[in-house]
Amino acid sequence: MQLLEGSQKLESLRLEVPPGGDVLSGAFRSYSGPELFPALREFSFILWGVVGEEEEEDPDLFPAVAEVVRGHPMLETLCMSYKDGSLNHEDFGYDAALWGVLPSLVHLRTLSMDVPEDLLPDLCGWLIPRTVVALEVRVTSWEVDYAVCISPYPISGHTMLIVV
Repeated sequence: MQLLEGSQKLESLRLEVPPGGDVLSGAFRSYSGPELFPALREFSFILWGVVGEEEEEDPDLFPAVAEVVRGHPMLETLCMSYKDGSLNHEDFGYDAALWGVLPSLVHLRTLSMDVPEDLLPDLCGWLIPRTVVALEVRVTSWEVDYAVCISPYPISGHTMLIVV
């Protein structure tokens, strides 16, 4: 992805892309690690699809995207999501393992992510860094009782939006 070359001063990167086979995951794998985006403070990756069209699977896509931000010392805002048109998000590696990147983001303040079906509600709350002050999660597979109790940390003074 030539778009990302020469990105040493890039502070904000927001991408909304359609599925593209394994081309995207390969490109992200070549840009993984905080040293490639030393000034990055905001990162957003949203996968969208078109309802009714055949999507090319790429089970390494979201794991590759997560490696771009893993342990990033400057990252304050993270969004990883998929649009409704992309119905088979598991085919792109969007699962509970993806949330494993969160504890490595020690300066994260704003988080927006979809909760995958295989992520237990209790574990979800523990993975969200305590530095997060603005939280948006989209839940499609839990009972409402779990969704309202997503974080075990006190949330006074925090902005929290949970979409069920």
